[in-house]
Amino acid sequence: MTDHLYDAATAVERLTRSREALRLALRGAQTTPPEGQARGWWRNLMAMPGAALLAKALHLGISRDPLISALQAVASAALAAFKPLVQRHPLGFAAGAFVAGGLVVLFRPWRWAFKVSIVAGLLPQILALLLAQQARSSSAETAKADPPVF
Repeated sequence: MTDHLYDAATAVERLTRSREALRLALRGAQTTPPEGQARGWWRNLMAMPGAALLAKALHLGISRDPLISALQAVASAALAAFKPLVQRHPLGFAAGAFVAGGLVVLFRPWRWAFKVSIVAGLLPQILALLLAQQARSSSAETAKADPPVF
């Protein structure tokens, strides 16, 4: 019997804390998460010996990667180009995104990766066979033709 009352009391306390956090969030006040949540795992990870050095090296490596800088440049260019259009026609872009997502699911391009690599690996061999066959057929036609007169 006392366990049931204890569970009800903790549930009421949690509900009260949740409502208060929601009220503060709706007012725009900053709430700090408990230590064991949100960023606590990052602090615990950084407390390990050498983790901060490894994180800094990883950050420097990623920041110097040319692919990252190229993707950032493309993203900023796309944002500059599409932001006015999206602001004028938000439903059209939402419909376009829906159609594009449907096409991705329908055609499943991630399955093409292996097919493309197989074709790319076999393409030189196929081209060599076609060129050899073309050379044989053209040499056979040349042999059947009359010899040139000088």
